[in-house]
Amino acid sequence: MSISPTSILRGLLAAAAGAGLVVGAMQAPGDLRLDWPGTEKGPGSSSASARAAEATDLVCVGQELSGVAGVSSTDLPGTLAAAAAPEGTLGGLTLPTGAGSVTMRTLGGDRIGEVLGRRGLTASAAYTQQSPLEIQARGPLAPGAAGVQTYLAGGTLRGLGASPCGRPSADMWLVAGGGQAGRQERLVLANPGENPVTVDIELHGAAGPIESPTGRNVVVPPRGRTAVLLDGISSSEKSPVAHVSATGGVVRAVAADVWTDGTHAAGIDDAAPTAAPARTVTIPGAVAGTGGTLRIAVPGERDAVVQARALTAKGRAALASGVTRVKAGAVADVDLGSFPKDAVAIQLSADVPVVAGALVLDRPSAGGSGDLAWAAGAEAITTLAGMPLTAPAGAPSGLERTLVLAGGQGDSTMSVTTTAGGKETTRTVAVPADTAQQVDLGEADAVWVRPTSGRASAAVVTRGAAEGQPLITVVPLAESPVMAAATTLVPVEQ
Repeated sequence: MSISPTSILRGLLAAAAGAGLVVGAMQAPGDLRLDWPGTEKGPGSSSASARAAEATDLVCVGQELSGVAGVSSTDLPGTLAAAAAPEGTLGGLTLPTGAGSVTMRTLGGDRIGEVLGRRGLTASAAYTQQSPLEIQARGPLAPGAAGVQTYLAGGTLRGLGASPCGRPSADMWLVAGGGQAGRQERLVLANPGENPVTVDIELHGAAGPIESPTGRNVVVPPRGRTAVLLDGISSSEKSPVAHVSATGGVVRAVAADVWTDGTHAAGIDDAAPTAAPARTVTIPGAVAGTGGTLRIAVPGERDAVVQARALTAKGRAALASGVTRVKAGAVADVDLGSFPKDAVAIQLSADVPVVAGALVLDRPSAGGSGDLAWAAGAEAITTLAGMPLTAPAGAPSGLERTLVLAGGQGDSTMSVTTTAGGKETTRTVAVPADTAQQVDLGEADAVWVRPTSGRASAAVVTRGAAEGQPLITVVPLAESPVMAAATTLVPVEQ
């Protein structure tokens, strides 16, 4: 299978088709960088048509373990949180005028919790509806909005989970799941649009793409969602990676991975979409546990040779299986049993584009219940990325949150701003090339990261314990929409 530009543009074309318009001028991702205050300019930089966003909509999928036809649902209420970045993180951007707001709601239109009316604050509210969720930021609060859904599961589904609210897309890759007994993965698709969207789910495994009609032509209703068991596409695949392609609109996708090991809960977590296929992939938040797996998929038609290294504060550290060969269209798992204790990220270099994620297992040495977390390959931050840090209802006290900043081939410097009850604290963090740095987030209720030089990717790792058993989840930081899209549209002959 090859990656076609059509899949990249599918969402934009579908959204414009109803109005008789298509994109008439567009550059490929990475060819255009906004003239963002405080960052380095690259070739092709332009700010001639850049303006601040006046409306930002971010989508979360809602309760993960409900909605599969013919399968009993599990009530998994959680907490939705939203925040608007402090104005100082926006680099002097001229904001829209008028009153602004950040509203949490279901895609059905029901408001959840309070409405934020100013920057630097975080709002959160419990949700129980089996509906996808939405964060709407308007006016001067639209640039730099962020959201996240979190939950704490108990009993046989015990574990801490979280996934970021994000912009929907027509093309996504998700890395999660396994073939062990008691393992179940649900792919949840949310459609924020007013028309149905058709989705194809192509599952890749150790032997390559898996032929199955189950994932084809999956319809996601307008302002609604659809959940699919990956086991329904292949019940025997031990290394699944899902490719989601949408037609007729865009969707938000999350993979929920639930594992029950005999009589013990082995964990639960959400896997967010990974960074787009690339020859260099960074996985921030891939931390040491009691075990783990690096999973690599090759989307294209050429075999890949992939070199993987752990990143520590001092630099690269070799992995036992440093070089892995992966066949075209296939998936390979690399055991992380010897992962360095001080490593907090993984860096991959490949000769063809790949996608990747890392599974972290955290189990007590004396037996009992454990937890798992999926760390996804994350894009480097070029403007601003952020995340609310509110804990879900019922979470134990003493949760420890750590920001991981993973650098690339060049040195970078990142400005990290945290808020706590409306009070802001900003620090500058140097991220030397090929290192990963940690920042203790303490009692902060939100974190915001922007580059002052170079680039780095980021994730928040949350760890804790309940009744003596470990909890862990990892959330990648994605760019918070700051600038309005500037595209040229031309009429299409009907």
